[in-house]
Amino acid sequence: MRTEPAGAAVGGHWKPWFVPGSEWLADWSAALGQLTELGFTGPVCPSGQYSGPGVPVEKRLVADLAAARDAAGAV
Repeated sequence: MRTEPAGAAVGGHWKPWFVPGSEWLADWSAALGQLTELGFTGPVCPSGQYSGPGVPVEKRLVADLAAARDAAGAV
């Protein structure tokens, strides 16, 4: 994964860290609860970033879908 050189405009030496859906930074249960309160009934599509060959993409997708369903079930 590419990192910015030290002193670059974006701050240098940081790189993104992709985590599975169960470790998302947002409180998806709260976000989905707000959408429900507002009467929203459309689709919700959290984006996924999958990198690294250590885990097959299909396995990551299954885990992220389970995390999304758990978040929706907690509403």
